[in-house]
Amino acid sequence: MLAISANAACFDGQISRESVKPILMWLSWHRSPKSRPLLAVRSGGGEADAGIDVMDKLQSTNVAVHVVDLCASSCANYFFAGAKLRSVSYGALLLFHGGYSRASRESIIAQMEKYRKSGTAPSAVNWDETRRTMLADFDRNMARQDALYARIGVNDAIVHGIDGVDLDALDDADCDPGRAVPREGLFFTVSQLAALGIRIDHGRPATEPREVNHVIVQMGKEIEFCGVPDPIFERFRRASSR
Repeated sequence: MLAISANAACFDGQISRESVKPILMWLSWHRSPKSRPLLAVRSGGGEADAGIDVMDKLQSTNVAVHVVDLCASSCANYFFAGAKLRSVSYGALLLFHGGYSRASRESIIAQMEKYRKSGTAPSAVNWDETRRTMLADFDRNMARQDALYARIGVNDAIVHGIDGVDLDALDDADCDPGRAVPREGLFFTVSQLAALGIRIDHGRPATEPREVNHVIVQMGKEIEFCGVPDPIFERFRRASSR
């Protein structure tokens, strides 16, 4: 994090409770109501709850978020989709793969039960209490996340819809036909993002599968992201918590 002035700052790296503290401090600075501060970000993501903290603070300011090169996972969900004002450098990657969703909640329950019955789990653990505590924390974060999306008119399908898309069932042309690697998540066209309430004020992200995944290859990542065909996107858009 580098605060250049009261009206300009940069964040480059992983999102965590510790790494976002300078962002939250900078966002708390008093500014003229007429100013239009800019936070430039480049991040592969990180901790969702830390991203939501920044999302909350961004919405109480008129700070615009500008993506340089890459904004993935918690960065895409909360720094970008959760901001009121958004821009991207030409060809930047906006990569989504879910957040606090109903499907993720069910997955946590299933994984916990599998571990509890595996024979390797410690017998002294109060599993009912552990489950209640973990799910209560998850539910608080999910409710906060969804309320913040609603506050700025963003469809929370941007997290609740991801798990409803069968990535392996997508055509190779929607991903990267030249590779055979795990499919990690989704990217969207500018018009699809706008339909979800995520309007880009300036710039244009990469939206062609080969272009997106070429950059991912250059990063040395053995994964790929897929675009969403319009018929599947229409089902995706309806996957809201409301």
